[in-house]
Amino acid sequence: MEYRYKNIYLGETIEEIFPELNNSNTEYKRSIFVLLYRPYENIEVYIYLKFGKVRLIKIFDENFQIDNTLKVGIALTDEIINRYDLYYDDFEEVYLSKKYKELVVIVDLADNIIGFSFHLELVGDEAFATDRIKNYLECKNLLDIYGSLYWSKTLDANILDTVADLMVSANKILFIGIGGSASITLDTYQTFLRAPLNCIYVPDLHMQLMNASILENNDIAFIISHTGTNRDIIHVARVAKEAGAKVIVLTTYPASPITKYADYILISNLTEQKNKPESISVRLSQLAIIDTLFVLVQIRDEGRTIERLKKTRSSVAHTRTTLKYTDLPEDNI
Repeated sequence: MEYRYKNIYLGETIEEIFPELNNSNTEYKRSIFVLLYRPYENIEVYIYLKFGKVRLIKIFDENFQIDNTLKVGIALTDEIINRYDLYYDDFEEVYLSKKYKELVVIVDLADNIIGFSFHLELVGDEAFATDRIKNYLECKNLLDIYGSLYWSKTLDANILDTVADLMVSANKILFIGIGGSASITLDTYQTFLRAPLNCIYVPDLHMQLMNASILENNDIAFIISHTGTNRDIIHVARVAKEAGAKVIVLTTYPASPITKYADYILISNLTEQKNKPESISVRLSQLAIIDTLFVLVQIRDEGRTIERLKKTRSSVAHTRTTLKYTDLPEDNI
């Protein structure tokens, strides 16, 4: 089976498909690495690019056919299902093929074929990072939050990668947060304590200032501040910057005063609920960013991260009870 639309083949490089494209029939959606190709009126073909290659072609062309028995506009019969070894994916709401791994059949509610997708899975080093992130962000709420931040162009994947690189190579990372952001900062410290990093967190403001003052060029001040306007936290950021440390700020407002001292800014900008300055949505978006950073750090040093995870888990294992509900007195159940 050939996986192509006209002269655009699955797995081809951008250079190879370029002759088929021009400004009049192609729109590039940069945020999602997709070319929207319209060779004719009312015909849409989505070409997903990653690592410079065509990874997915999604075809909505009523005249398109793979062969005489599999084409757009016909009903998906049992004969077709058996011939191509198709099965229904409840989550994606499409038909996949056990026989042709790259084939996806798109149907409407009446099981009429309305389109096809050709999908080339990432392999080897290409797939590693994506798989890890999916595994660690398997909670649908976190995925939704991460997606919302990304699609709104609030979350810059390149900055996340750069920050992860800095954290792995840093001599010391001081986590800083006060007031309403203190709980998020503590959770962040606890998260990265399980990574092969030298992490420090102290809740007292004076201790934060003292620690910030002795940071050096290869150290990081990781500051979490929802509004970025608190005078004390801004002062800590200035002290850390003057000490020579790299300053990373996680905030909701990119134009807030604290960003003046930031080398890198991570934005957790989701819609808040009225009369709730520290809304649940903002907290969850910050946690989603932190969890993503942890995954990126883990990918860069998986062996040592796994070793650190084992040690930290082992250290608290004795605190967990082995009692079952049936072992408890009835009045405590």
